[in-house]
Amino acid sequence: MLFDVRPVETQTGATNAIFDSALTDLVACMERTAKKGMLNLIKELDGGMWGVKEIIAKAALNFARVKNRSRKLPTVAVVGEIYVRLDPFANDFVIEKLEARGLRVRLAPFTEWIEYATYLSDKRVLEGRTVNGDDRFANALSGLVQKTTYRVLYGLCEHALGWPVRGKISEAIEASKPYLHGELEGEAALTLGGPILEYRRGYIEGVVAVGPHECMPCKIAESQYAKAAQDCGISYICISLNGDSIDTEILDSFAYDIREQHKHRRNSFSRYQPDQPS
Repeated sequence: MLFDVRPVETQTGATNAIFDSALTDLVACMERTAKKGMLNLIKELDGGMWGVKEIIAKAALNFARVKNRSRKLPTVAVVGEIYVRLDPFANDFVIEKLEARGLRVRLAPFTEWIEYATYLSDKRVLEGRTVNGDDRFANALSGLVQKTTYRVLYGLCEHALGWPVRGKISEAIEASKPYLHGELEGEAALTLGGPILEYRRGYIEGVVAVGPHECMPCKIAESQYAKAAQDCGISYICISLNGDSIDTEILDSFAYDIREQHKHRRNSFSRYQPDQPS
């Protein structure tokens, strides 16, 4: 919600203030002791989710109030190695730098990896590679909790902020298969498949992949992005970070190309815009 609204906020600083307040509430909520047990788990999933649902709903409405839906900005995905893409210092504050160049960012969240791990567990169950029945039960219960949580909380944001239908991990993996072998497990499939799926659906117009210097999954994805660009037209840059600052000329050129493509696409055909209700 922060990255969706901040580039088009109606009042400077309002988005960060809403985010900080909601984050404080979430941390306090997570620190409270919750009742354990299967019955309480079912009750909370079907109700308030231990208070999280109320916090997210409130934050979504507050974000919606300061979102200028009339501004049309080109959107790019930021993907890559988990730690580097999620830690602003490690990625040299790439999201803020992209926003300063007139772009909106869709950041691949940490939960993407949790969903991917569940996807692999489900795959092992279907292929009969689990050790015993307890593994299958634990996998089913964990998957139910995760999927219900994502569906409910994302639905609150989707309604308030006009977000698109949320893509599935299985769809992202399928999108990567023309470029990566299906048996190759790891971040490379997500780094490649996620943005390709979102580009085909019109959610993004380019992708920035970041990772530590010589990160193998990032290198594998980078090696295939050129082919993906030929096939579907997605614009991309892959940035290896080893403690140095990002070359701003690279970001300048990329942002300029994305903005120009955005102008031509708006003049030629309609694509989904994240700042319009779905």
